Amino acid sequence: MKALKTVLLATSAVAFCFSSAQAEGFYIGVDGGLSMPDFSKIKQDSNKIPFKLKDGFVGDFVAGYAFKNNIRAELDFGYRKYDVKHIGNINVDGDVSSYALTANVLYDFVNNTDFTPFIGVGAGIAYNKMKDKTLDEKESSTRFAALGTAGVSYNITKALSASLSYRFFASWDQKTALKADYDMYAHEILLGLKYSFGAPKKVAAAAAPATYDVAADSSSYMVFFALNSAVITPEAEQTLNKVAEEYKAGKDVKLKLTGHTDLTGPAAFNMTLSKQRAESAKRALVKMGLPAEQITTRGVGMADPLIPTALGVLEPQNRRVVIDIAE
Repeated sequence: MKALKTVLLATSAVAFCFSSAQAEGFYIGVDGGLSMPDFSKIKQDSNKIPFKLKDGFVGDFVAGYAFKNNIRAELDFGYRKYDVKHIGNINVDGDVSSYALTANVLYDFVNNTDFTPFIGVGAGIAYNKMKDKTLDEKESSTRFAALGTAGVSYNITKALSASLSYRFFASWDQKTALKADYDMYAHEILLGLKYSFGAPKKVAAAAAPATYDVAADSSSYMVFFALNSAVITPEAEQTLNKVAEEYKAGKDVKLKLTGHTDLTGPAAFNMTLSKQRAESAKRALVKMGLPAEQITTRGVGMADPLIPTALGVLEPQNRRVVIDIAE
């Protein structure tokens, strides 16, 4: 119980320290790994008999929905299997199978990298079946179950991610083949894969806006990009030529390039894409004869949209690089 309380407290405390946004949508996933039962005791009348299970395995399937506020809700169906090590001082030839269905709530600490830490809690039911092959007896029961989890996921693609997580699983008052009760606690290490259906889909002909110059005093310009692209378009190249001409007409000016994306897709992916767009514009300017050391780049991902929209909205004018010219 102490481990579960620790996860619950961490969930409440740490969630207040982070704020960001994620893409909304349905997802499915699978997890599997090692399940290590904690020491427990069989409760028979007023007696408590030492009860030990060997390390086993756990596998589960999840289906859930990711909300805009970084919270995910999911259903988790898991299976666990253990061999019985001993009951009291007696070695027992038996095993325990556990089927659990829980409803989980998780919080993702979305940031500007492809790694996303997460924590969560869940509650539901567990159907446990114990076999004693020595006595040729078996018993099953369905009882309340709970879990706490903490881990980190990595974005392999926009839709697919892998995860490594720790989980504490508990179920109470399960029945044994000795007609007694037992509580089951397990520490688990899992590897997982998750596929998100909410990831943005490619649009074949995503055109950039037709307007490029943005400031009357020509101290700032914008170039625009197609969806999920950092390729310089012919229209963007025309604007970059204007920037190059103004630079060459000046004496000691510097260029600051800031990449942006629209508000679709994972935050980490968009941060990378915004940096790529800024670097792509810089390479084009260098080819036009501008010195690379006078050009700085950065990406801000989905931050500071030109046209404010809700998450998931395709907005071409937000897919841009802003070019500031300063002496």
